[in-house]
Amino acid sequence: MKYFGLKFGDIIIFSICLAGLLVSVGLGRFGISSEDSNNKLMLKISGPEGEWIYPLDKELEIEIEGPIGTTHVHIESGHAWISNSPCKNKLCITAGEIDSFNAWVACVPNEIFIQIIGTEDKEKIDALSF
Repeated sequence: MKYFGLKFGDIIIFSICLAGLLVSVGLGRFGISSEDSNNKLMLKISGPEGEWIYPLDKELEIEIEGPIGTTHVHIESGHAWISNSPCKNKLCITAGEIDSFNAWVACVPNEIFIQIIGTEDKEKIDALSF
């Protein structure tokens, strides 16, 4: 028996694949995941005096000393950003907020580097993946 040039076995395989796709999309849509829920994103701050790690789920204002002065890092609602820095061009401030795995901002003149670390969203596909 043929429909549109397909054999009966082709239709069965196509139906199984379609059912699998629908199930996986449905599980993803309702938040069912096998990932460990204890994985949290954290903010790693590196400066001339050392490295520090802070949770992103707390509201914090951190002052980090660098060679040209104090850089202020703000954490709130899962976002982090440099709110004030003594550098001349203020590119670190205009870079804005970061909130995803491996995102970073640096104040090069003051030798301050902030980066989001953790294991969540590691496999997330973005525009750079293509």
